Amino acid sequence: MSDRAPHDFSLSPGAVRRVRRFLTDATHQRAFERFSDLRFDLIDARLREAGWWVVAAPEILRVAAAFRDDRRLPVHVGVGFTLVERDRPSGPDFDSPEEFRHQLEPTPPSLTLFGPDDRFWDEPDATRFSAQRLGVVNESGRLVACYVEWTIDSLGPHYRSAFLIAPRL
Repeated sequence: MSDRAPHDFSLSPGAVRRVRRFLTDATHQRAFERFSDLRFDLIDARLREAGWWVVAAPEILRVAAAFRDDRRLPVHVGVGFTLVERDRPSGPDFDSPEEFRHQLEPTPPSLTLFGPDDRFWDEPDATRFSAQRLGVVNESGRLVACYVEWTIDSLGPHYRSAFLIAPRL
């Protein structure tokens, strides 16, 4: 998969090992059945800075998907971003990487595993959007970008997340 952000971000060999170890351990423990993720700042110390998050996401996803495919792990891999809450439904209200960055919560995004039957991005309440809105060139056509919004109760805030996913073929 050669999907890249405009300014490439390369993972160190240690960061690549952390991604691979997470995928191996979480898959063997079937941790995806209860939600399993690895925050970016635990993958690479540079990712404590929010300015790197959107740029690093395609590389982290590329490394994870290549390892998953090579080892034939039965999971979908994705990167999940937590966006600022809204007091009413808003949908994916960003059209560029800069606008997207302004929507991010201060919590680092995560590399996330989804089980083989979990395809929430195909559900009616998930809104797909172009990965280009995040500055990601989807040359392979395999990446799925989707937005999810939900509330706990009708009076509460609208929680929002955006995902970049490399589904298992």
